Amino acid sequence: MNSKICILQSNSSNNYDLTALTLLNHFQYANKHKYDFHSVYIDYADVFKYFEEFKKILNLYETVAVIASDIVFNNFDIPLERFVDINYAIVLGAENLNHGGSPINNDFVLWNNNNKAKELIDICIRSGNQYKLAPWSYQSLFVDLLNSGYNGIKVLPIRELQSAPFLNCPMSFQENDFTLHFLNMPNENKYAGCKAFLETKKVNWVK
Repeated sequence: MNSKICILQSNSSNNYDLTALTLLNHFQYANKHKYDFHSVYIDYADVFKYFEEFKKILNLYETVAVIASDIVFNNFDIPLERFVDINYAIVLGAENLNHGGSPINNDFVLWNNNNKAKELIDICIRSGNQYKLAPWSYQSLFVDLLNSGYNGIKVLPIRELQSAPFLNCPMSFQENDFTLHFLNMPNENKYAGCKAFLETKKVNWVK
């Protein structure tokens, strides 16, 4: 362990090409801020099994930022420390795409190494069978926890953690935004969008 913060890039069997494409971007951002970096395989058919392993990783750091492979860093001058809040188990961003979906997005989550986070991991493990087939897996669990009054999740305003390549919506990407997330689209569109942005800084806008 070389840092108090680790970036953990999540990948799965259906997006190896996308992972390979964005891995360097994630590593370069981590390297600039002297964070540790790891890319890990997660079986999203039963993602809740991964929380047992994740608990071991979290014990090595003060904060672990779990980031999906369809996200690219844009503004390298923004450090993760800006978003860390040790009063919560996790910090994630709000989502609003103007066409339904979830009110939050868990493809970029900062986990703090504290008792609240360990309790939340245990909740995730216990809830696996109930939420395994939910529309957004454990993101649906987080939504239900928030709606029940659970106070271990901090939700940042739209665009602080993630922006999106969708026109005319609250998450629409702007030039100096922290990251760009190619969410809610087929993998081939994610790949094409990430590739174009990484090579040219141009956004493949979706109407």
